[in-house]
Amino acid sequence: MSDIVLARETKPIPFSLTIEYAHLCEEVGWERRNYVEFHEALEGSLLVVTARSQAGALVGAARLTGDVFAATLFDVVVHPDHQRCGVGKSMLTYIMGFCRAAGIKRIYCLADNPESSAYWAHQGWLKIDGYQYAFTI
Repeated sequence: MSDIVLARETKPIPFSLTIEYAHLCEEVGWERRNYVEFHEALEGSLLVVTARSQAGALVGAARLTGDVFAATLFDVVVHPDHQRCGVGKSMLTYIMGFCRAAGIKRIYCLADNPESSAYWAHQGWLKIDGYQYAFTI
């Protein structure tokens, strides 16, 4: 993890980042995204966090939507070669710090498969329904 650099992306979000993020999602087997729609989603997010290798390759990303009452975590993704190395946890720690500073009290996420469900439970998130999880700050 020491060779990974986390960053909070600022708006306007470069379209090149949208394409990189979409490709990263495809790398883990998620469906292909419409770049224009995904770019609009990134622009509308409260927070977009990225993780890059020292060489500059995007190896992780996550985005947060919502307001001061509650937020939802979307598209948390880590490249397969960097999974189980602390990248996801580091991004979550960064996001939690952002939420604390912003006064956001509850975060939700939707885990869309059993493997990711196990990850969220392991990170201390409370399963509230099906694949939906919540974390209270």
